Amino acid sequence: MPKFNIINPNNLNLSLKAIGILSTMLNVPENDYCTEEELHAAISADSLAEIRSALTELVENKYLFQLHGHIYAVNKRKIPQMKII
Repeated sequence: MPKFNIINPNNLNLSLKAIGILSTMLNVPENDYCTEEELHAAISADSLAEIRSALTELVENKYLFQLHGHIYAVNKRKIPQMKII
């Protein structure tokens, strides 16, 4: 079985929900961007409001860019500051 590396933020001030969403966006990328609804479909245990809150936290910490409305993209300039586990 191949070994996969996972990219994880070093910022311990992020909430677990924010870290989980960022990890999902970094490690299971089908596109460079996704919508709130796509994340909610992938992480259906959390409410859309909880996902929006975590996305806002990630935008405020500059891990994500908010594009048109409810579309979010990973700030790839932050990836070198993250750890690979």
